[in-house]
Amino acid sequence: MTPSAPQPAWSNDREFVEAISQDDDDAIRAFLFRFRKCVGAIAWRHARGNSEDARDLTAIIWLHLLMKLRDWQWREDGSLGGFVSRSARNRAIDWLREMGRTPTGVSTDELAEVGREQPDPVNDPIRLLAIQAVRDCLDQMKDTTHRLAIDLQLLGLEYAEIAEIFGVRTPAVASWISRGKLELKPCLEKTVAVLHARKL
Repeated sequence: MTPSAPQPAWSNDREFVEAISQDDDDAIRAFLFRFRKCVGAIAWRHARGNSEDARDLTAIIWLHLLMKLRDWQWREDGSLGGFVSRSARNRAIDWLREMGRTPTGVSTDELAEVGREQPDPVNDPIRLLAIQAVRDCLDQMKDTTHRLAIDLQLLGLEYAEIAEIFGVRTPAVASWISRGKLELKPCLEKTVAVLHARKL
């Protein structure tokens, strides 16, 4: 059964965070509900598909967020959705380092080898390399809402789900992603040339 969103008793995210800081149970439940897919997707990606690791990492991220949330300042840190997305991703990267793993992902040669060993559309080497290329280019972008929205889209979230995280309407998310793609274009064009040169 799909859980329903708690009814908000606050008019903006500043009041929302203040209620969480005061250990308001309704506010905490609403926070967990609003960012559940964001945190789950980030944990799954950094756990690289290992369900047990993803479950542990999800708990670690939630604890980190609830502690760090008290420091959120909307003027300095931007939107709550952006703050949560960045904080969750950074904690996941720290977790990888603590586990002795590299946060940068596998090399392009490893990706290509996986595709050759498992020749199906999902593991096609060009597709895997292209996804890695997008992520590499994305990592070079500034932490704007454009970059964060595309990152969440790559994690499998729909526009409406991203809009829920940032507390905006869906057309705003579509605009962010469209502008973000324009920012990515120069980097991706260089990467495409490299992929062609590899002759995979």
